[in-house]
Amino acid sequence: MSEREIPARADQAPDRNTAAAEHAGTAENKPGSPENGGGKETPTASAADPILVVDRLTLSVASGQNPVQDVSFSLGRGDSLGIVGESGSGKSLTLRAVLGLLPSGVKRTGGEVRHTVRSAMVFQDPRGALDPLCPVVKQVAEAVRYRQGKNRREARAEALKLLGLLGLPDSLKREDRYPNQLSGGQCQRIVIALALACRPDILLCDEPTTALDVTVQRQIIDLIVRLQRELGFALVFVTHNLAIAAEICTRIAVMRQGRIVEEGAAVDVLVRPRDPYTQMLIEAVLPLPEFASESEPEDRTRDSGEGGTR
Repeated sequence: MSEREIPARADQAPDRNTAAAEHAGTAENKPGSPENGGGKETPTASAADPILVVDRLTLSVASGQNPVQDVSFSLGRGDSLGIVGESGSGKSLTLRAVLGLLPSGVKRTGGEVRHTVRSAMVFQDPRGALDPLCPVVKQVAEAVRYRQGKNRREARAEALKLLGLLGLPDSLKREDRYPNQLSGGQCQRIVIALALACRPDILLCDEPTTALDVTVQRQIIDLIVRLQRELGFALVFVTHNLAIAAEICTRIAVMRQGRIVEEGAAVDVLVRPRDPYTQMLIEAVLPLPEFASESEPEDRTRDSGEGGTR
């Protein structure tokens, strides 16, 4: 892949933020050290003091298999990390382990996750993340009340402010609506508003654009980029799409079979991949076909001497 094929934002250091489904405080952990079973150095973030450290994380299921094994990375304030890989590589489980929301039957059996700041998550299925029996403005207002300690009137005003920031219609101010009355893109924006209501320092995004059509994907990506720039939260963005990861994140980690096989600056990973699996993912990105211009057939006819006066 050449330099010109890398999306424009891949070599920039963005400031972005977004979230939905919140978790505050530290995720069950004590600082690690070589004396306490360390020995393998944890990668450091660009910031001097990381706000999130995942150190040799290992997750296990009842069969004894490890869907995530020995995964390490760290994140500083304002950093953005994209985790890419095929389905089943352990990306989403890693994200859920950070939040402390592992599914039933999966448990952490090694390593640790350390953070002392608020984190929130945007899930892949926006409709599944929303309460279908509660109007959306009310849902966001409840999150504001719970996380920010405001009264009902203040919470509703803050919720409407968030929804306006996310580009949702002004008609919600006059008439609240249920999730099934909104489009998929609008529901995803509601989920992002729920996350922002938690005022997170870390936003975790689990393939938030996968279920959306390409034009709405573009809108959500631009929204996340803008919000992180304005609000300054750290971002972990899970996706199977290398182009999206390069567009949003300054660093990329490539996962395969539960392990990180390569990590580095987005440009370095995409232009100078070291691992064969990363090279395979890059080669699997389909380029747009090159079409001949409409004038070419006519030009060829003219050049061949055909089409003259009969």
